[in-house]
Amino acid sequence: MFTTLQALLICFGSGALALLIGAICGFRLLHKQKQAALLEAEEIKKGATTKTEEIMTLNRQKDIDKIQKLREALDQEALENTTAQTELEEELEKRQESVNRYENALESIEAELALREEDIAAKEAKNNENRAQVAALEASIQPKLAEHAGMTEEEAHAYLVNDKIERARHIIKKREFQAEAQLESEAQNSARHIFDITCDRFSGIPEPEKWNNSIQVESKPLLELLLNPESELMQTLVSALECEIWADSESSSVHIKAESPLVRERARRVVKDVVQYDIRAPHLLSRLISRVQTQLDEDVIRAGKAALASLGIKDMAPEMVNLLGQLRFRLSYSQNQWHHVLESATLAGLVAAEMGIDVEKAKRATILHDIGKAISHEQEGSHALVGAKILEEHGEDPDIINAVAAHHGDVPPTSAIAPVVALSDALSGGRPGARREMVTAYMNRIQELEEVVTNFEEVRRIDVMHAGREVRVFVGEDEMEVLPGSNKPVPVSTQNDDGTITSAEVVPIPSDDKLQPLARKIADSIEEKMEFPGQIKVTVIRETRMVAYAR
Repeated sequence: MFTTLQALLICFGSGALALLIGAICGFRLLHKQKQAALLEAEEIKKGATTKTEEIMTLNRQKDIDKIQKLREALDQEALENTTAQTELEEELEKRQESVNRYENALESIEAELALREEDIAAKEAKNNENRAQVAALEASIQPKLAEHAGMTEEEAHAYLVNDKIERARHIIKKREFQAEAQLESEAQNSARHIFDITCDRFSGIPEPEKWNNSIQVESKPLLELLLNPESELMQTLVSALECEIWADSESSSVHIKAESPLVRERARRVVKDVVQYDIRAPHLLSRLISRVQTQLDEDVIRAGKAALASLGIKDMAPEMVNLLGQLRFRLSYSQNQWHHVLESATLAGLVAAEMGIDVEKAKRATILHDIGKAISHEQEGSHALVGAKILEEHGEDPDIINAVAAHHGDVPPTSAIAPVVALSDALSGGRPGARREMVTAYMNRIQELEEVVTNFEEVRRIDVMHAGREVRVFVGEDEMEVLPGSNKPVPVSTQNDDGTITSAEVVPIPSDDKLQPLARKIADSIEEKMEFPGQIKVTVIRETRMVAYAR
């Protein structure tokens, strides 16, 4: 049996052996792990080396690409710089050539100036020589003048100086006259050119419908009511429409007369509806008149806007649009005024374009030039001045105001567009077919105007202007024949055989302070004895003629 000590030894030896074996196994295990770690580290190292090489290769390639792109950019910039430099050199060469040409031209000019200076110096010397000769001649003439004319030398010298001054003035006047004649000829040629181009380009504007103030009545019962001024229907119509209305049994028609174009148009429409719908009850008229008035107001605004839109004109005050639309119902010498201003403004635009002035302003002034006719029945005076006052109240451009006021010569023009407005107005009113007044009626009116004016004994001669809208009265000529049909005394001088002069009865020429009263008397006589559309301007001219003969 084993003793306790032996058992302990055996246990101790077994444990030591087990520890040794465990240590040996652990060592071997650690060695294997170390080997595996080393192998793994080697693999990682190799992988890292490969990755690093790949990255370095990729970076190297990128650097090469960047360098290549930079090189290409530098090459392109160098090429552009070379091209710019070449162009700059070519430009410098051209400028150098231009400078050389200028230098050559300057040399030529300097040479020419030198020749001219020599010529001027020679002429100056010649002039000095001539002045010396003239001075010597004057010195020799002055004593002779003094001797023969009884003048002192100072008086003779003053006479010669004054004679030179008068000769110089005569030469200046002659040259001024020649320059004015040349300018007038050139202006006329230019005006004819502009006129021809304008007429060629203008195709015309359709004439709006005409209004007949006589309305046929088919219904006999209605005609009987209209023929009776005392009928309730007629009294209601006249009172409500504020115009003259009467019926004619022979023509079976109703006639309308009113000063205001809008009042006349409203009455025409109302009476037309009364006749068309055979309205006999007076109580139905108020509703009819209200409806017609509303339609008429709308037509007026529509006409004003249509005229402005056709010309491309904007920013017009509503009151001006209304007045412009009212011209659609206004006639002058049978010409519709809405059509007239629209046509005139179109012509003004063409003329202004040819003259190189403001086309828009010319159109605006011309479309407004007859705006005063819309209220000419309400205010006295020239429609041009009335229209200018309206434009001034609405803050229009001063040039446009002057153009409107001056288009019939009431005030002098102060802008370039004023003659354009006057020309366009005359072209539209004077073109063939614009105003269809009968020739016989026109001639009778002109003859009647002449007869009325020549009844004044102060009148020597008259000129009827602007289709009878102006008469110029001359009251002061030295010699004048007897006017046809007139027994007035006129200045007549007769030289007798013995050389004496016998004068017949002479009407004294009115003085300046009597001209205005005479013009007023003539105008009043025309108003009293004649019927005419619009107005007639009376201009009295006192003429004195001074005659001299150059031999």
